[in-house]
Amino acid sequence: MLLYEEKKLQLIEQFTKLKSHVSLTADLWSSNQNLGYLGVTTHFISEDFELHKKIIAFKKISFPHTSYAVQDGITSCLLEWGLVGDLFTLTLDNASVNNRAMKDMRDALGSQMFFSDEHLHVRCSSHVLNIMVQAGLKVIPNAVGKVEDIIKVVISTPSRLQIFNSIVQTLGLRSKSGLILDVPHHWNATYDMLNEALKYKAALNRYAVEQHHECPTEEDWSKAEALHGFLHEFSDATKAFSADRHPTAHLFLKMLLVIRGVLLDENYNSNELLNEMANVMYTKFEKYWINPNIVLLIAAVLDPSMKTKFVKFYFYTVGENVDMKMRELKRYSKKYYLEYKKIMRSHSLHVFITPDD
Repeated sequence: MLLYEEKKLQLIEQFTKLKSHVSLTADLWSSNQNLGYLGVTTHFISEDFELHKKIIAFKKISFPHTSYAVQDGITSCLLEWGLVGDLFTLTLDNASVNNRAMKDMRDALGSQMFFSDEHLHVRCSSHVLNIMVQAGLKVIPNAVGKVEDIIKVVISTPSRLQIFNSIVQTLGLRSKSGLILDVPHHWNATYDMLNEALKYKAALNRYAVEQHHECPTEEDWSKAEALHGFLHEFSDATKAFSADRHPTAHLFLKMLLVIRGVLLDENYNSNELLNEMANVMYTKFEKYWINPNIVLLIAAVLDPSMKTKFVKFYFYTVGENVDMKMRELKRYSKKYYLEYKKIMRSHSLHVFITPDD
């Protein structure tokens, strides 16, 4: 406990000396006993320009997770670590409870926050993507049901898995300690299940025939292959969004265009199964991502490989009012620049760069 207190004081001191701001990510969990937990992680750039990630809280909060419980949990964290005035953005899942908690927190602490908390709440991109894919999967609930059923049979008992592994070895494949099964509410579990199942298609078919279980047809496997290929595109996007050891904000718009391109890809839309799924997902895309948080747009502008031209291209591609959006971006870029210029002056640093007029 003494070591914890010592390290905590060192980290608080580091926060007070920062010339940059701190961004937070917060996650909520519920245990099997209906106990609620809140985890809070800080992300900041140190004086040597290194990106740091520090978990500053893992605390129990009241269950069910009300907006007040979330607000109180995060606020107590900010006060405990002296971060109210240094907070830049807070990334949370796109749940209505979290949205309400952010509104209440802005009402209570907004005047003390950097830039008056104007762009505080950043919706978790991985969670939004999960919402999109889950919505798509709901319209094709039984598309790979036969494949999933035979996997359930194989992994249901150790003896069945042993028989399956004997077939695997006979076919010259690598033995499995267990196949992956789909998990509700996590679309990537569907992808992982299909990824493994397709590798062991021959073994699963042979097991079904020899053990007198219903065998997936070639049509079932074709659907599985098509869905696997479609989901693979979003698996890559999730990995890109979930990276936390290097900056990702500047890549956000690029990933949105990749996702949009997949949803509108004729190769997928010509498939009856995937067309229905893609249409539902695109509706969610328009709901959540047509107008991204302004700080993510500024991050793209600051990337030398993109700058304002890429942001303009993004809005042109998604059919938004380009001139209006670019005027808004320019206005906020200048406001942020002037705010940081003021901060740098307070640290007795000289600033030589000026924004474009």
